[in-house]
Amino acid sequence: MTGLQAGPGGSQRWISFNPSPRLDLKLVRLILQRAGQTNQTPVFTGSMDIVQELVPIYPINASSLHFSEETMVVYSADPAGVTAEEVLEQVALKKIEDKSAAIYAAMMDRTMLDGLDGLSVNIPGDVVVANVFRHWAMAHELAHALGEFHTVNTQQFGVISLSLDEADPAFLPETNYACGPCGMIAPLSRAVPFPFFEGEYARLGPMDKGTNLLVYGLDTSHGALRVLSPYSSVDLMQPYCHGTNDWWISSFTYNRLLSALYSRSRTSPLAEKRASSGGPAQPYVLLRGLINLTNHQVRWLPSRALLTDSPPTWPSGTTHRLDVYARDQGLTNLVLSRPFAPSLARADTGAATPGAGFFHLPVPGALSNLVRVEIRGPTNLIASRQRSPNAPVIYLSSTAGGRVSATNSLLARWNAADADGDPLVYHLQYSSDGGQVWQTLANDWPDTEFLLTHDCLPGGANLLVKVTASDGMNQAESQSSAPFAVENHAPLIRMVRPSPNEHLIGDSFVRFEVQARDAEDGPLPNDRVIWTSNRDGFLGEGLVFETRATQLSEGDHWITATATDTAGATSHDARPIKISRYAAPSLQKITRLAEDTLWMSAVGDVSGSQVLEVSTNLLEWTPVATNLNSSGFYDFLRKVNPAAAAEFFRVRTQP
Repeated sequence: MTGLQAGPGGSQRWISFNPSPRLDLKLVRLILQRAGQTNQTPVFTGSMDIVQELVPIYPINASSLHFSEETMVVYSADPAGVTAEEVLEQVALKKIEDKSAAIYAAMMDRTMLDGLDGLSVNIPGDVVVANVFRHWAMAHELAHALGEFHTVNTQQFGVISLSLDEADPAFLPETNYACGPCGMIAPLSRAVPFPFFEGEYARLGPMDKGTNLLVYGLDTSHGALRVLSPYSSVDLMQPYCHGTNDWWISSFTYNRLLSALYSRSRTSPLAEKRASSGGPAQPYVLLRGLINLTNHQVRWLPSRALLTDSPPTWPSGTTHRLDVYARDQGLTNLVLSRPFAPSLARADTGAATPGAGFFHLPVPGALSNLVRVEIRGPTNLIASRQRSPNAPVIYLSSTAGGRVSATNSLLARWNAADADGDPLVYHLQYSSDGGQVWQTLANDWPDTEFLLTHDCLPGGANLLVKVTASDGMNQAESQSSAPFAVENHAPLIRMVRPSPNEHLIGDSFVRFEVQARDAEDGPLPNDRVIWTSNRDGFLGEGLVFETRATQLSEGDHWITATATDTAGATSHDARPIKISRYAAPSLQKITRLAEDTLWMSAVGDVSGSQVLEVSTNLLEWTPVATNLNSSGFYDFLRKVNPAAAAEFFRVRTQP
């Protein structure tokens, strides 16, 4: 904030803000399928929900939040669903394939992960997953990605020492951890004590009165003002273990996230692609797998052949080691031996280290040169994989001439075989630009067919599908011989302001605001949104605009916002409001006449009575006095108890 000044009579304020740091997100909508049946599908408006929550709670504005979204299918052969490590590994793999520097935020139905609300990979990190139906969870997980641990304080909760097996591999040799509520911990050398604890609750500010007043949260993200009481709200980085739905950001966390965002913006100003090495693209083999950190068993996942000028970063840590054997001049030699630690899924489940992790290890060279790879644990060899002599063969049946719509799906089929008898799995990708850029649709798919549905693909007339068969190491691919079409999606629109049934009086400002985006066009520009009233007709255009209530006719209105995409498809959102001509009241002065008596003066419209209301938490308001006065000036007397809790007052006009 760079300025604060009272206007005439103290009735107005102006505030100017410093430029907001940029936050780049890739929102990945996850669809869980079991044996070809869709089980959980987050709603299409999930991204709008998340953005609507992020902007008011984070130190950013709407124009500095840059995001795109895609859909990815996650397959599970286990009736119980997928594990956290499986989900995060696949999202992290997509980030590698996209060569993106953005934070990848996966949106899911919470039942996909046994009721977990969210997880992150590494702190700081680049991949998170969160329950789309509990929107603050994404803000919490993204804060982990930006480097924030849970709220801890050693003076209140103490310090714990973990064994080398219990400690987080990413922070070894650190074994001392600061403690917080619900068993949460953070590496002692990195932990910053949270200052505003009340018992086990991390509050928004000091729970004091007088010089250090109580700190309230003010949420305007849903149109009407929502006040978050310090008595029931907790800081954004409080773990999920307490029964409250009121998470907000304290000044402490706000300032730390602001610094993290500025730092990230400076190191990656465009944050769209990983930095290129500057040379030609080189072949790499990306080794994938899951490691059980309790019994040290490794589950290998299909390797990927990459041709890239920006290889992924080798993971830090020293708990494990990869040995790579390759053929060189007819001999098999050890060509790489390098330590690493698996990436962990960090959930709000207590102090224990997660039971499993995943690894992505980029090995330079062509896949055809590899002979064997081995992983060694803390004490011995725990896994090895041998490349078989023959690559699989695959042929994708044509999808040419087909059309995918909201009522019609297209079945892609392929034939594949492996001369070595190795089991095969498949990597499905689509391109919406005739094969220039490919996006992942599904990883490690077990079947030889896949249903292409409208909710998985963007609209267009030039889509292609590519399927890559893998025996674990070797791979072969086939793509559709001609393009197919996908019907255009109608835009998504959500009205933010005015609030439903909002009552606007006198010459008060009326703010019209929507979120509008399209699967094909992305965020819609101002000229794609128009506003109308059933009483007054056309009101204006734009994602946001303001006018005075006097510009609308008095009475009840249905306000409609209409979004139109470049293909001409439209969507609407509407809600009722009421316009009245009498002026808004204003509480002008509060004077203490005696220790237990307050005198309050207000001005208001003579056409209505003025009601004085009192609250102790800014949430529940109780009428305590009504004043009728034809002059428009109103006086109230209020008896108070100086020893009681603080009271807040407001004046409301009652027609």
